[in-house]
Amino acid sequence: MRRALDGVYERLDPGDALWRCTAGPYRTPVDVVIEDGPVVVARASVAAVPELTGPLARALAIEHDSLLFGRFAHVDGQIRVEHAIVGGHTMNDQEVRIAVWAVGWAAGAYKPRWERHAAGLPLTGGEPVPGVAARRGADDRVRSTQARVEHFLQEQHGGFTYDEVWGYHGPFGSTRVFVSVRHVLETSTAVLVASPVLSGVELTDALALDVAEVASARSFGRFAYAAERSELWAELAILGDDLDPEELAAAITAVAELGDGEDDRLQAAHGGRRYADLTR
Repeated sequence: MRRALDGVYERLDPGDALWRCTAGPYRTPVDVVIEDGPVVVARASVAAVPELTGPLARALAIEHDSLLFGRFAHVDGQIRVEHAIVGGHTMNDQEVRIAVWAVGWAAGAYKPRWERHAAGLPLTGGEPVPGVAARRGADDRVRSTQARVEHFLQEQHGGFTYDEVWGYHGPFGSTRVFVSVRHVLETSTAVLVASPVLSGVELTDALALDVAEVASARSFGRFAYAAERSELWAELAILGDDLDPEELAAAITAVAELGDGEDDRLQAAHGGRRYADLTR
């Protein structure tokens, strides 16, 4: 990890973290820590929020619908953005660098939005997008990662069904896990693993607080709410560059545990329809 970051980003006094640096266009201070697993986590503070109220919990789920890498979390009186990586032999230098950059960018780009959320003010402007143009060969990079994903899915699960719109998808209990590949930043790809949890459900304060608590107890995964479709999804995005089967398997397991593991309980408590209810 030190090899991946040393000389790439401006190093700061790490304090209690393993590594601290400034990263991204906003020169955001980003901490890198190691948790049990081992799991490497890049994290940065976004805005001061003393208490996670219902409206702020709803903002967490809604903002996740536009954020690719990482998740927002309420920790120690602040909203922070964090992205976790499976440590060990599967981790590569590029994976760490992209995680740190993505966290630094998101902390700065979403800061005005979270300050307005915290103040109870309506949002102004559109959702942030990284101002990084794709370099030549983006389609080829996506196809290469997609071929690797298809190969790993065949090895691990006997293959997923492929759809031009939804990507690869396979059944997990009462839900389904979707795996899609997209281009990200200049020369990288992202693999988005997602599972529909509830459809036709209102994002109430109670539901938002419930899923925020569930996600906070895990290192990987988040809940995102698509307001235009009234859908709650479990999601996790990982870097597609140099993807290996262990990383993809860990991502699918994390999302399936959130989707299939929580949909029955969430439906009983908050309403809506599970994926299984839609396909009967």
